Amino acid sequence: FLAMKVAFSNEMANLCEKFNVDVYEVMTGVGLDPRINPHFLRAGCGFGGSCFPKDLKAICAMARSLDVNMRLMNAVLEINELQPMRVIELAESVAGDLKDKDVALLGLSFKPDTDDVRETRALPIFEELRKRGAKVTCYDPWAMNNFAKVAADVEFATSAREAIKGKDLCIIQSDWKEFKDLTASDFELMECPVVIDGRRTFNPEKLINRGIMYKGIGWENREVTC
Repeated sequence: FLAMKVAFSNEMANLCEKFNVDVYEVMTGVGLDPRINPHFLRAGCGFGGSCFPKDLKAICAMARSLDVNMRLMNAVLEINELQPMRVIELAESVAGDLKDKDVALLGLSFKPDTDDVRETRALPIFEELRKRGAKVTCYDPWAMNNFAKVAADVEFATSAREAIKGKDLCIIQSDWKEFKDLTASDFELMECPVVIDGRRTFNPEKLINRGIMYKGIGWENREVTC
C-alpha cells in the first residue's frame, strides 16, 4: 500500500506539471485527510530498496501462478520503472541532446543515510545518461563502493561540491543532508547552473530567485534553457 502511495504521487506529479501546479502542494492537501495521512505522498524518481520492489514482485508472481491478474500492483511496478526516465526528460527539456554533456549525479543509494543500492533509481538514470552519450560524475556519501559493483566504469567525485563544479547539469536522485546544504553559490560553480531535482531536495523558489535553473518532478513547468 505504501508503494502504491508513492506511485500515485508520481503519476499525479506528471499530471501536475501539465497544469503548472506543484504536486507537493497538491499532496499536502491530499494528506490532510485523516483517512489518508501525508506519509509516502512524496513524488520523485521512484522507490527502491530491499522491500517495496521485492515484495510487490513476489505478490504479482504468486498471483500469476494462481491465474490471478494483480492489475493495480502491476501498474505500481510499471509506474516505478518508468519514473526515472522522467528525470532524463526533464534534463533534456533544459539541455537538449545530452550527448557530450557533463552531468553530476548526486545520490546513489535508494534513499539517504544508507549505503544500500538495491533497486536504486540511480542505476537506470546513470545507465540512460550514458546511453545518450553524457559524461557522468557520481557522488554519494556512503554508497559509492556498492554502486561500483552494479554499474560499470563509474567516475566518482570526493564530494558533492567537487561533483558539480564545471558541470552542465546536476541531477539529484536521493536527498542526503550534504546535498541539502548546497547553496546557490555552489551551483554557480557549474558551467551552466541547472538543477534537476528528483527528490524536492531544495526550495525551488530560493534557487530560481538566485538565477539557478531548476526543474523538478511535479514542479511548475517553467521554460528554461541553457
